[in-house]
Amino acid sequence: MMSQKLVLIDGHSILNRAFYGVPDLSNAEVPGTILEVKVAVGDTVEAGQALAVLEAMKMENDISSPCAGKVLSVNTTKGAAVETGTLICVIG
Repeated sequence: MMSQKLVLIDGHSILNRAFYGVPDLSNAEVPGTILEVKVAVGDTVEAGQALAVLEAMKMENDISSPCAGKVLSVNTTKGAAVETGTLICVIG
């Protein structure tokens, strides 16, 4: 069975992102502070690879890549306060 992700683009949901050529998005799952950004634009990443470290409730949490691909954008910096759902990286 093929795993699919729901991606929201301009208010429209796209279930099969690969079919439409839509990149994966990596978002913060809880509010906190970015302690470290581990990737840069142009880096190649594997599924599950840590993209950044988020401190939330005095715990360090890796924000992992949802898929393998190339980092298209990094949308945060070290020390940034982020809310749940904040876009961290775009992987294409």
